Amino acid sequence: QASYQSGTIYEWNIDGMNEYHIINKLQEMTMVSNAHKIRNNSDKAVANILIAGFTGQIKGWWDNVLTTQQQTKILEAIQVNELKEPILDNNNETIEDAVSTLIYNIANYDPTCLKDRTADQLSNLRCRKLQDFWYKDTFMTKVLTREDANQLYWKEKFITGLPTLFAEKIKNKYREKHKGVVPYEKLTYGDIVSTITKTGLEICYDIKMSKQIKKDSKTYKKELGDFCTQFGYETFKPPPSKNLQKPKLDRKNYYKR
Repeated sequence: QASYQSGTIYEWNIDGMNEYHIINKLQEMTMVSNAHKIRNNSDKAVANILIAGFTGQIKGWWDNVLTTQQQTKILEAIQVNELKEPILDNNNETIEDAVSTLIYNIANYDPTCLKDRTADQLSNLRCRKLQDFWYKDTFMTKVLTREDANQLYWKEKFITGLPTLFAEKIKNKYREKHKGVVPYEKLTYGDIVSTITKTGLEICYDIKMSKQIKKDSKTYKKELGDFCTQFGYETFKPPPSKNLQKPKLDRKNYYKR
């Protein structure tokens, strides 16, 4: 079992990790924070020690995506009950909750996957098939180190870079919930990734359960590729082509002159 020393700044990097390894990394972060608290460091102080070790995209998320107000809200967080009322300790004082709030926000934001590699690269980046969903990691790597990472343009570009029909379906998901508009100003990249994954799985399920191929199914199948297999669905196999037999020539009707 790993041991951690109080007062040591550990590096935190989740670049290229899948969900399982990110969760393990966040659990490790919790264990390190407990080691720091042994020296009676305040929860806020421990959170700042963790932040000092951020590198890669997670540092870009903290520095460039979160606003100063959001950072302050995390660091000043206190424990509350189900009614959102402050929980008090034996001295009738509020209890700091910065570390748990920080880790929760990392998990909820899901940067998953970052200095500026030029806007041209981002603008030309596309995911032509969902089996190429490494596009998500590549996009995040480029955008989360930009100071303008939270601009609506990049969030819109993230969606429009998906396969055409699928991108429109994602937009329609948001339009249905927000009176016909896509609320880019309210969306995080984590929200978008979650919607993409959920919608992709819905299509996989619908195609699997459907006995009759609908008009757009072939297009979706082509765009989805082996995206579905990443979540336990079988790949879509095209119907077997019919063997066309060449007509036999009746040699009796032919003669040499």
